[in-house]
Amino acid sequence: MQVTTELLSFFQREFALGNILDRCKQQWAWPAGLLNIPIGTFNTAVLIASSLTVLLAWASLKLGNFARFRVYMAITLACAFGFLGIKSYEYYEKFTHYEVRLKDGTAMIGHIEGNPAFWSLKTLEQKKLDGIKFMSDAAHKAAGHGEAKFETIPKDKIESLWAFIPRTHPFFAIYFTLTALHGLHVLGGALVMAWSTR
Repeated sequence: MQVTTELLSFFQREFALGNILDRCKQQWAWPAGLLNIPIGTFNTAVLIASSLTVLLAWASLKLGNFARFRVYMAITLACAFGFLGIKSYEYYEKFTHYEVRLKDGTAMIGHIEGNPAFWSLKTLEQKKLDGIKFMSDAAHKAAGHGEAKFETIPKDKIESLWAFIPRTHPFFAIYFTLTALHGLHVLGGALVMAWSTR
């Protein structure tokens, strides 16, 4: 009971922090439309399904039906690892999405050709590249179903280049903190459940 109370208290503080920072969002250009809503919605449905199956596993255990308990626990574990797999994909989407700020003050959000992860200006120097081939989200959206083209941006015109990582923006600092902690919670719970059903 003590552990449950501490976890609830911890998550209350985390969501309070998110609420406070949300109220302060006027201080930053707050990212809009950068989360994949269909995938996030599906992942939420996976979590809700796992809540139901763990409850059914508990009820089966109370009734002494160990075969059914194991089936429901297997489904719960599949949901847990499915959730973690989907969240990993969401992270990959962020790590290959970039904010490019040019020296003339222009800021663009989009993708580098080939979808490399975690690039920065330092990466361009290490790879001895003169620039990047970049497709902004705006150009991609304007092309509709057509083929949007990558434009070459010379390195000497780039002021900063960052993937969507915690240091890029306060939103991503909060996003990765909350979702990584939740992922650790799910992984820890899944490991304990897997151990308890062996």
